[in-house]
Amino acid sequence: MNLTEHLKRIQSLMFVINEEETITSSNLSTDPKFCNFYRSIHEDTNYINLANGAGDLQDFLITVGHNINKTWKFDIPTARALGTWVWGTNKGYDTPLEIFDKMVSLGYDLGSRTQTPYGPKMAIAVNKMVKKICGELIKDCPISFDKSKPISFYNPKTNSDAKKLKQRCESYIDSNLNKIKTTYINWISSDKTRKKILKQPHGLNKINHLDKLIRSFPRTKISCKGPFEEVQYRDINIRGLANAYFITLNYYSNFVVEGIEDKLYEVMLHEFSHYLDKNVEGINTIEQWDKVLPKIIPNETAYLLDNSPKYSLAGNLLKDLLMGEQIDYKNIKPNTIKDFTKLNIEKQHIQKWIDEWNRSTIEDRIYACNQSEKESNLRSIRNKFKKDDLTYQLTTYDFEKMFKKIVRSDDITWTLTCYAGSRFDPPPSQFINNFNQLANNKNSNTNSFDSPIQYPES
Repeated sequence: MNLTEHLKRIQSLMFVINEEETITSSNLSTDPKFCNFYRSIHEDTNYINLANGAGDLQDFLITVGHNINKTWKFDIPTARALGTWVWGTNKGYDTPLEIFDKMVSLGYDLGSRTQTPYGPKMAIAVNKMVKKICGELIKDCPISFDKSKPISFYNPKTNSDAKKLKQRCESYIDSNLNKIKTTYINWISSDKTRKKILKQPHGLNKINHLDKLIRSFPRTKISCKGPFEEVQYRDINIRGLANAYFITLNYYSNFVVEGIEDKLYEVMLHEFSHYLDKNVEGINTIEQWDKVLPKIIPNETAYLLDNSPKYSLAGNLLKDLLMGEQIDYKNIKPNTIKDFTKLNIEKQHIQKWIDEWNRSTIEDRIYACNQSEKESNLRSIRNKFKKDDLTYQLTTYDFEKMFKKIVRSDDITWTLTCYAGSRFDPPPSQFINNFNQLANNKNSNTNSFDSPIQYPES
């Protein structure tokens, strides 16, 4: 049975909620590109967590193809989209209360029935229901490796599935590498980049060296490895590693479906930045980064941390970082809160990033604030908002979309997690300004490149 046939079967499958009640899903997407997305929802490895509330539910529905706006409210368009995704069109589940009543009839404890029923209990119940459906959808997605298997199982020379994944990964590199190189050639050739680097000691030599590294980078220096070649690659997510000599990408399971080119491109762009950073020191200085993220960890210190399990060589520089410092909303400066308000960012959004920092491990914090990682994050974030332009100037509206998780990526998450650890100091307007200075040879002014934010009338 192929994937399309299986998904057609799923469309008529009855999902058992309890011993007496069932629901029927009759309009689930049959597009194989959603396999990895459904899997990440089912396994809780996605940024989207429907238990968080209506905003994440809307992210989910938008991702699977519903044309709704993100309002952070369980409004009629959102209810209709959810009802359509779960039960199909024209089934009579088009309003919040109709969804509420249906779920209550299926045995869910949703609390009191109100005109705005989407409270914590309903959010948790919807999350449970959607995860169960996603779990059924992924059962016959092609090539899903079992982590309980021995490493030898993943040998591409003896396992046909592993061989297919490796070949798919290599073909993606073939089709993307020249695009990546062109993007970086445009970056090092731009006036913004050249003027900035020329101000540094040996600036012209640095420019010439970077230009040569980019143009001469051969296909033989980037390859795909799976868990048989690298144990650390037993990971469902697309990952990469780079040093001064090679770049490697993980082909564990994400290459089984179409539609992941954008994600792969982001990872390659990120790792290529690491390759350059490890060959040419100080594209941006630690002093420049400190104005953006006061918790930035210099590359030299990060190296010591990576090579000292007990962090004995870190000194006092990272004392509060390594002691598991917790951030509290009440510790955020009033002027910073005021600045957030001007950007249409509310307490609930700020608290989510505080929570992101507070639940992070020491290792997460070191990674989130590592100078080299931030260089790669910087370019990947610019590329996220304007494809192939690594000198793009972040606007206040871009920042709002990042902060509210309307636009998401690993690079955004790690950067804003480190920013939260700094208690959002500098304030967001200055953060954006300083962030943009990392691409410019002179001070930038947020207002000079950013028009006022306009929102649709409600």
